[in-house]
Amino acid sequence: MVKRIRKGHYEQQETEFITTYLRKDIPTIDLGSGIGYTTCLIDNYVDNSVSVFGIEANKGLIPVIKRNRELNSGNFRVIHSAYDSQNDTVDFQIAEDFWSSSQYDSPLHGFKISSDLSQLSHYRSK
Repeated sequence: MVKRIRKGHYEQQETEFITTYLRKDIPTIDLGSGIGYTTCLIDNYVDNSVSVFGIEANKGLIPVIKRNRELNSGNFRVIHSAYDSQNDTVDFQIAEDFWSSSQYDSPLHGFKISSDLSQLSHYRSK
């Protein structure tokens, strides 16, 4: 993964989309922050006055995202949660390799968590 990041190949399509289409003046939520790569990119790309939120369902990745935020002089908020437009709670399947985690059942998933979305409710209308 480190080699892919250094060569500019990690999350290449996401990086191109962010730098091409994302407006610099609107608040942004990164759903499924993973290791925080795109959240850091967004945070450094948008204006300093703009709020950026990194949402991650896998609690084990929260310290990684926070460390990457620190290493990249980020100012975004990290929230341990998940999102489902139809429900207030989400059953989330955590896989050994974080990029395979999902809301959907799969033999790849190690365990399931339930995430309460109430902490995100006041951001929905903003």
